[in-house]
Amino acid sequence: MIVLSEEAQEYQAYLFAIRDNFYSIYAIKEAIREDKIDDVVLYWTELGNEGRMSLSKAPTKGGIFTIDEKNYMNSPEFRSLFFNIPTGEIT
Repeated sequence: MIVLSEEAQEYQAYLFAIRDNFYSIYAIKEAIREDKIDDVVLYWTELGNEGRMSLSKAPTKGGIFTIDEKNYMNSPEFRSLFFNIPTGEIT
């Protein structure tokens, strides 16, 4: 029996999260590429809290989303739509 280190277990869990959410990840990336912010918000929301948390890994640490994609999803416009807050109230 192979015993994985804690780091290897975390990496394996991350790969499983990517596998389990592959179509949503692809849809999010395509919507960002096409600058369809409403679709990005929809697909990101559909992941649910657990899905979003399981995929939250920095691009510099091997995360599935690039720095530009993460910046897109951290933009005031995205956050306003995602959190349903009127534009201008998020900085």
